[in-house]
Amino acid sequence: MAQYLTADPVELYHWFVEHEPDPKRRPALMEIIKEQHAVASNLAPYLHGKKPTQVEIIDERLPTLIIDLGTNQLQEGQRIAGQKALSAGQPVENAEPNEINELEAGD
Repeated sequence: MAQYLTADPVELYHWFVEHEPDPKRRPALMEIIKEQHAVASNLAPYLHGKKPTQVEIIDERLPTLIIDLGTNQLQEGQRIAGQKALSAGQPVENAEPNEINELEAGD
């Protein structure tokens, strides 16, 4: 198939003229070219590998905006809790680091 595909169509036509005495059985030049295109389509998967699948990673994370107000938020939260004002977060609890989540210092 590869030899037929890479052969010059005009030379193939002349070969058929020399080797096929019956003009009705000889393929026309255009038929040879069409046949070469069909052979190329059939031979392509064996000559060219499949294109690898492309993976596009789209980062859909939103940017984070951090505003530094220059204040200690823990002290500010304690002050708000002491005034019995509403807070957007959880109530402030005073706890030592080893008392958080009911863990002892040795755990």
